[in-house]
Amino acid sequence: MARLPVAELSTRTAVPGALARTPTGALAIPPGAGTGLDAWADRVPVAGRPLALLGTAVALLGAALAAVNPLGLLGVAIFGGMMTLGGGTAVIGLRKLMRPTPPRPPAPSTDPAVVAERSRRVMAVLGHGGPSTFERILAQLRWTDKALVETLVALRDSGAVIEDLDLDSGEWVYRVSEMDGVGTPLSRMLEERRMGTERA
Repeated sequence: MARLPVAELSTRTAVPGALARTPTGALAIPPGAGTGLDAWADRVPVAGRPLALLGTAVALLGAALAAVNPLGLLGVAIFGGMMTLGGGTAVIGLRKLMRPTPPRPPAPSTDPAVVAERSRRVMAVLGHGGPSTFERILAQLRWTDKALVETLVALRDSGAVIEDLDLDSGEWVYRVSEMDGVGTPLSRMLEERRMGTERA
């Protein structure tokens, strides 16, 4: 998990059991959602409208050539196959167009006071130990994966923690942002200098 950013870990905690041993890029499929025409249509990497138009065009071309049929019995097989393939493709495209977009997982409903306390503890760990991987923080705090992911996402979004890829190990590490200690005074100095150059 140290090789995954916290955003990807966050989406995986929305499905129970999806966090453990899930390869990068793989999607957790809920039970009963991996079969049927709709599931197969979702796996086709083409949008519904182009798929429906392409299928209709192939079916109409097959019908037009079947009406002329310059190939005899061979033409019946080829042009009939074009009509069948085009019709099936058009139906799949229409099914994709008519299906509503799947809802996003609900936002975490953790109490803000709990998130604040968790954030304080994570900041204490990062402040004493320096940059740490997800697993190292998890081992020190002994929390659940979901609790740590929610806390790291909140800290990252607020700018208190920086998520960075360690190029030597290929792992994602988290460190305390230096804005509080170094960045803010420097920003004020630069802002004063900018205003001074504008007056000059």
